Amino acid sequence: MDGTPANKEAIRGVISRRIRFLLENHRLTVPQAATLLEMRARLLQEVLDGQTLPTDMMLEKVSAHFGVPLTFLRGGDSEPEASEESVPDLYAAPERTGSTPPAKLTLRTLATRHQALVELLIKNGVLTAADYNALIAEVDKRQS
Repeated sequence: MDGTPANKEAIRGVISRRIRFLLENHRLTVPQAATLLEMRARLLQEVLDGQTLPTDMMLEKVSAHFGVPLTFLRGGDSEPEASEESVPDLYAAPERTGSTPPAKLTLRTLATRHQALVELLIKNGVLTAADYNALIAEVDKRQS
């Protein structure tokens, strides 16, 4: 791994975004996540803010708790495969036989469904593209 300051900053940014994504999708606050991961809330917040790189032990705890590979957390471009701890696909057709486990969502599937939902809301006049972009900017501002 390239140890230049620019590369370290890029790595911190990727790791912080991916951990933040996991916390948001599990609807966890920083104090809640810190308790679950057995770490100080301040340290977790510093990682989320991109101020510090997490230790290998911290990444291993996040990986194990959320069921994602370490390579994903460290910025690998591969999408994590579904695991038993992944979010079940609540929109899949109900199983008739009960013998097949529910489908699991990947990040790519989730992003595709998000885009489809937003497009449907805009198409049906529930939301305008400008409103959507303003909401995204507002959420980004709150999280930074």
